[in-house]
Amino acid sequence: MLIAGGMLALWAYFVIKPALFVVILSGIALSIFYACLRREWRTQLGWAPALVAVALPLLAWSLPNVWLLYAAMALVVPVAARRDAQIAPLYLFALLLLPGLDTVIVIGTLKLFDCGVHDMLGIGALARLALAARRTPVAVRFDLPAAALITLLVFAIARDTSMTNALRVAITMLLDCAMPYYILSRAVSRPEDVKRCMVHLAAAAAILAVVLLYEVRTSWPVYNGLYNAYGLNLILLVKQRGGYLRSGGPFLESTSVAMVMAWCILAAWLARFAFRTRLSHRVVLGLLLVGLTAPQSRGAWIGLLLGTIVADLYRGRIAAIAGRLAGVAALGAVMVALAPAVPYLANMLGTSAETASTVDYRARLLTRGMEEYWKSPLIGYSQPEVLSRLADMRQGEGSSTS
Repeated sequence: MLIAGGMLALWAYFVIKPALFVVILSGIALSIFYACLRREWRTQLGWAPALVAVALPLLAWSLPNVWLLYAAMALVVPVAARRDAQIAPLYLFALLLLPGLDTVIVIGTLKLFDCGVHDMLGIGALARLALAARRTPVAVRFDLPAAALITLLVFAIARDTSMTNALRVAITMLLDCAMPYYILSRAVSRPEDVKRCMVHLAAAAAILAVVLLYEVRTSWPVYNGLYNAYGLNLILLVKQRGGYLRSGGPFLESTSVAMVMAWCILAAWLARFAFRTRLSHRVVLGLLLVGLTAPQSRGAWIGLLLGTIVADLYRGRIAAIAGRLAGVAALGAVMVALAPAVPYLANMLGTSAETASTVDYRARLLTRGMEEYWKSPLIGYSQPEVLSRLADMRQGEGSSTS
């Protein structure tokens, strides 16, 4: 028995070692988060988020085939959502915990579309939604605008390409945009549903924050190894700035995870009702804000500030906006003053020599992009033509030198 246990422990350490780290980090994050919640909200969340947070990394690093992982993802919401009200919150929660791990679906030599972890999670949520009792009339007033936007995206991406590519783009947009919209628009029909989603997003953000900070501390992009483990061909780039890893977490890309974190922090900020005290609320917000420093994305901080301003405008809190802007201005002045002595701050603010070139390039790219936009503001250009027109702005391995 001891020998079997020892062999199992060795297998777990060497084969699914990353999963063990993710499980431990998730447990730390959720322990802090649950401790800060009111008792009624701990009861509402239950053990489902914790079980999902533990099960997903263990499955991802232990299953021998990616299709088995897809099948497991399709069962997450149907198994974990014991009540109809848990469908949307658990779908959003699980959506943020693993990378896409997309596989190309082909017939012969014809590529149809990409299918991945998030798609199968959505299909499972759709199946669970089909079994749910409709509690209130579904608000469908946004269906037509959503359909129009998705159709516009399909035509914009597939413009001046083949019919098969247009079909491929349409299927991809249905899986990536239409399916999540349908799930959330049907499963979220009351203010209580919105509150549950906000709290679950805050819980997922707590996990992301701890994982991102761990990646920076160890310079280890934890989730990148999953693609090699499943034999999925994907060029993975690891970014650094100022000698520190720009964490990507399960999103693999630092800017993407930073923008998602900004949305989740906004949800946590608005979810004051779920926390025991103002101090406990600030503890969670502090953890999330520290986690947002890991990807080193200035755009995410700007987006978060704009989000808080819009939220306060909606609630008529003009004085709060003025106070927040004054506080941000004062903090910014202090950070700028300290930047020459603290390289990490200089890189975050874009004042270092390393980041100044990036800031300058983005400014020039915006200027050139607006020049091309005003040449055809109504119908624009196809993607290949845009790349051709902006060839002078190309950087990296694809750039040409004269």
